[in-house]
Amino acid sequence: MPFRPAALALLLLAGGCAHRICCDTYTYGPPASYPISVSPSGTAANPVNKPISQSFTITASEQNYTGNFTAARVQGSCWIVQNPTAAAPASFTLMATGQSCASGQGFEIDAFQITDSFGQAVTTYIRST
Repeated sequence: MPFRPAALALLLLAGGCAHRICCDTYTYGPPASYPISVSPSGTAANPVNKPISQSFTITASEQNYTGNFTAARVQGSCWIVQNPTAAAPASFTLMATGQSCASGQGFEIDAFQITDSFGQAVTTYIRST
């Protein structure tokens, strides 16, 4: 088979361009994420007060996010997350465990971590009253 430089150049050019186009337009990793907004939003230094005699709801949202959020108690024993997975925008119902929780005197603080499907998380702190 005779050597054809023009055909070889065309083949290399086509292969090189196809590779470059693929790699230039490919997005690596998850899309840009935004902070998770959670309500009520208590901190360790300033927890939100909630009466142990009533259930309440934690809501979570994230700009341009349509996946699921998960909620988990990471500290304390006063509240239980009833629905640990919810689609965005999410609402999580928290029920009292029926335990004394330091007799509802505000001595126990529960922490709940809300996580999106990319692993981004936010924690909110609730004091039982």
